[in-house]
Amino acid sequence: MHVFPLLYISCTLLLALVSSPTHAAAWKRMAPKSATAKDNASAAVLNELKETIKRQQAEIASLKKKKAAPASHGHGGDVDISEEELDSYLTKPFFSLAMQRIGWLALFLASLSLTA
Repeated sequence: MHVFPLLYISCTLLLALVSSPTHAAAWKRMAPKSATAKDNASAAVLNELKETIKRQQAEIASLKKKKAAPASHGHGGDVDISEEELDSYLTKPFFSLAMQRIGWLALFLASLSLTA
């Protein structure tokens, strides 16, 4: 059940009652019916909100599970580095690490400077 048609109907009835010359008498005649209709409408809206909340909770739970899934990012993928390799970074000179890492970049930059 949608909220907007119910809201439109209730606003139209309210405007019709207020704008009529005998709105007080009409209001008294319709009070029990509109009260039960209002209660029914409120209950329907409340049930719809509860269903929406349940759907959103399920969606949030599934998104949290997706987010918690390990994602492989960065260079090298899922390669494990041993303790020896990590320790070797502390003892190796920077120049040898740079040449090991950026050899192709240096070649590209040299060829780019020759074309300029």
